[in-house]
Amino acid sequence: KQWYQRRVRGAELEKHAAEVKQRLETHVKEAEQRMMEQELKNERIEANKKAVELHQGEKFVGCITNWFADKGYGFAVTSISDGKGAERSVDVFVHVSSVGYNRRILKTGKKISFKLEWEEGQPRPKATSVQVLK
Repeated sequence: KQWYQRRVRGAELEKHAAEVKQRLETHVKEAEQRMMEQELKNERIEANKKAVELHQGEKFVGCITNWFADKGYGFAVTSISDGKGAERSVDVFVHVSSVGYNRRILKTGKKISFKLEWEEGQPRPKATSVQVLK
């Protein structure tokens, strides 16, 4: 009887070990995926940063993609050359303090012109000297 119980217990332990191994492999794959996503995000941020530095002081035209009037900020999208002949789409942070007298007409879908500035540690450039276009 003890021999049988040890064998059953051994089978249960093997099954449990296989389940733990499966969970561990899943966690490792998920961690690798998160690391790859973070690396891609960092590469995209660096490329955007270089493109913004390349076009320092230039005016851009973009469109507000999200505007949170109650919070006083939103996001716009514009195209920018990477200096190698390719255009890239860049998300831009827009704060109400960078907008002149037309603050109240800012909303999603509005076209704006602006200059770009990059603040260290931020994931995207910031719009400055924002003007709402007709």
